[in-house]
Amino acid sequence: MLSEIKTHKSLLTKEVCAQPVIKKGDPLLFSKIDVPSELLTTNDSLTFGGDIRMGDLTGDGQVDFLVYRSEDNAHDGGGIKPCFWGAFTQDGEILWQRGTGGEQPSRPGPVAIFDIDQDEVSEIITFAHQSGVDAPHGSLQDVEILIMDGQTGEVERQVKPEIFQDIQGKGANWVHQRILIANLRGQDTPRDFVIKLGTYVLAFDDQLNLLWSYQHDWREYSRVPAYIPSVGDIDNDSKDEVNGGYYLLDDDGGILWEEMLGRHMDAVAIDYWDDLTKKRAFASGFGHVLDEKGNIILKLGEEVVPHGQELRVGHFDSTNDDSL
Repeated sequence: MLSEIKTHKSLLTKEVCAQPVIKKGDPLLFSKIDVPSELLTTNDSLTFGGDIRMGDLTGDGQVDFLVYRSEDNAHDGGGIKPCFWGAFTQDGEILWQRGTGGEQPSRPGPVAIFDIDQDEVSEIITFAHQSGVDAPHGSLQDVEILIMDGQTGEVERQVKPEIFQDIQGKGANWVHQRILIANLRGQDTPRDFVIKLGTYVLAFDDQLNLLWSYQHDWREYSRVPAYIPSVGDIDNDSKDEVNGGYYLLDDDGGILWEEMLGRHMDAVAIDYWDDLTKKRAFASGFGHVLDEKGNIILKLGEEVVPHGQELRVGHFDSTNDDSL
């Protein structure tokens, strides 16, 4: 009996000692949430849910989840044509699902969660593939834009923009798309959105009216504007501008400046630089910081930033209150 107790104590001691030492700042797993099996699909023996978005879909102040899949993949467009959406809570309760099938988007695509009509319940703003519509490879002729109710998945508004008939693309600059929520009209809250589609930038309002479009001619790999633009109010007029790295667009789509700066202009931002009242345009290619007129405030150069893939802007030195 004593031997058994000693053995048990020895095992217990080993087990306790084997536990990792938690240090201050280490991440801790809060919960593990499985995508409900009803929202999964199987393709080539691989079962998956798809790309995911987070937001309060029910208006109860809790984060919910939206999984979506696309008609296309990396070779066909990255994820530009969503065809399935499934919403569920943190408890794994399915709220709704819409569409069928679909592939895993190889890039995060044009799906956003935001309360764009300010009714205290988020909407889902998304591109949607139209089944049965014959479209050339790489075109948007089989795509429309939907705004869906976050609670139910019911379509509140939809439109197939005429300009989609003319937009077609391929390659690295084509497979990156995001819907960027913006305040282009100086509303109390953002009620617009912007999306880049290859060489185009399109701006829509909350009624899905096309506000404006912009197109550039840069197409060569490593010499194209940012894959994903950034929005922000750089000129303090309470309206957002759009920074694409090689261009800065005003809230009405007017060109504030255009210039082919450093190569590999992958990431951009509009954020504070000089102080907490003035924003600048940041561009990762060769490490640029520019003002609203395109004047260079800082350039690190090709030796320091030969391939500017990621860019982060923040107040890193809290001991210096006079500078960001």
